[in-house]
Parts: sequence; structure tokens; C-alpha cells
Amino acid sequence: MVVDSKLRLYPVNELAPLTEVFDNLSRGAIQMVAHTIDVDAGKNPAYLGVAYWTGNPFGNDMSFELIHKYLTDHPKIVQEMVNRDNIYYLGGYSIPSEAFQSTVPINSIEDYEGLKVRTAGLSEKLHVKLGCAVTRISSAEIYTALQLGTIDAF
Repeated sequence: MVVDSKLRLYPVNELAPLTEVFDNLSRGAIQMVAHTIDVDAGKNPAYLGVAYWTGNPFGNDMSFELIHKYLTDHPKIVQEMVNRDNIYYLGGYSIPSEAFQSTVPINSIEDYEGLKVRTAGLSEKLHVKLGCAVTRISSAEIYTALQLGTIDAF
């Protein structure tokens, strides 16, 4: 979709797979993205703090409003984190935690073993410890992945 002569919007995964967006942005192959830092928490240790605020697997300790205010009101702090990756920070946003949803009943910890879960960041580490097979796919692909059995939960 062309918005004006200088800005072109692309669907998810058209320019790069979800797990490669950050690297492509850092190299300049992609000029701008709206992207969750959860996916990239392992690429720069400083991102783990932001991933905790935005991707805590059992919800955030701080309210959604406080997280959004911090990321929006303190751009210099976030810019310092992304400097080493050749990225310019334009602003932040956070979404409230999602409920864990599964096509398979989960009644005990043992039910997580082998479960195919779409997740990233700190939640990914937790699900691996529980024995899940984790995968990173974009939000736009969740419904189809559930239908095809590519994932059992997200």
C-alpha cells in the first residue's frame, strides 16, 4: 500500500521474516518498522529490561499506562540501548499482556510438554523450560498456524 510518494507500507513478513526484521533494520535494508523488542531480547542484553516490561509471560508488574509513559517519555534512555545496533528510536508503545490461549486442554504442568507455542522473549525462555516447542511467527499468522496445527497455543 502506498500512503504517499515517500512512504510505502508492507504486510508482515514481506520484507523479512519476523526473526530477521531487527537485523535488516540495523543493516539499513529496512528503513522503519513497528516491531516488538521481545523477539530480539537475546541480540542486545539491554533489551531484556524492555522485554520484561512489554513481554512478561504472566503479566506486567507495572500498569500498561506506566509502561507506555516510560517508553514515550524517556526516549534518550531507549536510544542509548539501540545505538550500538545502528537504530534510531522514534517512540515506544506497549500492549497489555495477552491471555495464554491453547487448542489443547492444560490441566497440569505436564500438559506443557511437547506443546507447540508461539512466543518470544522472556515467555519463550519459560516455555522452553516447561518442555514446549516454541516458534516465532507474526501475529498475522496465528490464526492460520492454529488451523494447520503448526502451533497449539499462543
